[in-house]
Amino acid sequence: SYTKLDENGNNLPDDAESWSMVRDNVTGLVWEIKQNEDYRADYTNPHDADNSYIWYDSNPRTNGGFVGYQGNGRNTQAFIESLNTSDFGGFSDWRIPTLKELLFIVDLSQSNPTFSDYFPNLKTYYWSSNTRANKSSHAYYLNTSFGDVGEHHKSNDYTYVIGVRGGTPGVLGGLVLNGDG
Repeated sequence: SYTKLDENGNNLPDDAESWSMVRDNVTGLVWEIKQNEDYRADYTNPHDADNSYIWYDSNPRTNGGFVGYQGNGRNTQAFIESLNTSDFGGFSDWRIPTLKELLFIVDLSQSNPTFSDYFPNLKTYYWSSNTRANKSSHAYYLNTSFGDVGEHHKSNDYTYVIGVRGGTPGVLGGLVLNGDG
């Protein structure tokens, strides 16, 4: 159950042909929508579907013990900062989704899982915010072609990122993460 949102976060009808964000009505998460899939990256537009990023997170509380790589400013932290400093959609709390959050928007009922029609222009590999526990130089990604999870070295520069915000920390789809493993 999704609701299309305009650039100001207002609800749009289901048949709207253009939208900037999507709200997942089950989890409460709001997702950025990618634009301009033309196989040419345009880093002046953070929403360009063709922009790929290396994994970087300078926060020691969330980076799993390894910050990743800054690259030429084409990294996950710079991407999220661009959404937040521009107050995209009227919000400044955008972040990289967790792996679990990414899995909630993939349609695993199909033999070749895809995102629903509410998520146009998405590519194959999407970074999560999750670092591999026993190999902090790697972070997990979601492969949308097969619905499986993998890991890339954080220097990998052909992985994409989508912004997410909202939801209730620790609660997804009615499940509560109680921290007991």
